[in-house]
Amino acid sequence: MEKYRHFICIFTVSCLILINFEVSAQKVYTRKLKDTRFTEHYQVLNNNHNVLDGKYELYYKKHLIEKGRYQNGERAGIWNFFNLNSLFEFQYDFTRDILIKQAGEDFFIRRNYTPPLFLGSPLIPYIYILDSLGYPIETYNNNVEGKVVLTLIISTEGKIIECFISESLDESTDKDVLNVVKTFPDDWKWIPAKKDGVKIESAYNITVFFDLD
Repeated sequence: MEKYRHFICIFTVSCLILINFEVSAQKVYTRKLKDTRFTEHYQVLNNNHNVLDGKYELYYKKHLIEKGRYQNGERAGIWNFFNLNSLFEFQYDFTRDILIKQAGEDFFIRRNYTPPLFLGSPLIPYIYILDSLGYPIETYNNNVEGKVVLTLIISTEGKIIECFISESLDESTDKDVLNVVKTFPDDWKWIPAKKDGVKIESAYNITVFFDLD
């Protein structure tokens, strides 16, 4: 009986070592997105390389802006999101569907409410708007500088249901910013705000700066 116990123990340890080796040996792939300033480092299912599974990182140029894990094509567990300087923005647990923490927020005070969040680094929609607009010609020719605050109303399903300018720069620029929203990629999603654990409609603001210098 002792011999069998010894054999079972050795066999179990060997299986664990083999499993750990297979996990650690899982290949990490790298690819550029359509906007080549963004680079993904990712892992996939062994039997389907089109399905993300395992570690995932997204970089803007050399700056890490997203980090987490995929499980069979879905975000799972805790993810961290960063801004352009790779500074922490927020942490979200996709398995439990809850916001863990956010930069500058005291959740001991605001634990009954979590704000809406872009599903990804908040840098992404900001860069998209800037790239689409450039510096509006009429605004530039009139030597106008400042900021526009774009407000998006996010539904309980995480979709944009309304948009408007809550802080104006000038009529031309405001109109251009609103027109960009119409071209947002269809696969963009937002995490709805929650109050007392219930998803609610809410406002998500994007501040766009225009500086002549």
